[in-house]
Amino acid sequence: MKRFIIIATAVLVAAAAFLFLPAGFALCLSEYDRPSRMFVTPVVPGQSFTVSYTHSVNRGRIFDDFDIMGDRTLRLTRTRFVSWGAGMSDPSEGGLLEKTADGYQLTWENREFRSFLLSVALLGDHRIAMADGVSLLADLFAPQTRVVFECRAVSLFDRIRSRVLFHQGLP
Repeated sequence: MKRFIIIATAVLVAAAAFLFLPAGFALCLSEYDRPSRMFVTPVVPGQSFTVSYTHSVNRGRIFDDFDIMGDRTLRLTRTRFVSWGAGMSDPSEGGLLEKTADGYQLTWENREFRSFLLSVALLGDHRIAMADGVSLLADLFAPQTRVVFECRAVSLFDRIRSRVLFHQGLP
């Protein structure tokens, strides 16, 4: 009986370790006020994603393109938009402004973040686009919710919990 208890305990410890130890990196979107409510999508260094939204003043679409770096920072590589003016990013902050066929583009140098905060607006039509598709942030988080974007190590439990909370099918 004692041997059974020891083996059962070892199996439970191994299962817990399997579930709760880091099992890879993910782009995590979590509520600022409730960090445990987290949307998790696995990523690898070099992968990119785009956050887009409708500008509240000029009503044009803005596209911020990010790369995921090996040290888990998020590098803003460029910002694309239809028109440039009030409330837009300033190229003097390390960007090169260019006119394109579709509008304007700011190409950034050294714009890296451990995390960044975005508020899901009522009318902003905020979206995140990754290689596997586009998600409307208002489908993941309630409008007026502040969402933290970051890349971090996650456990299998974090990934399962995200799938349950956000009703995603298994990959």
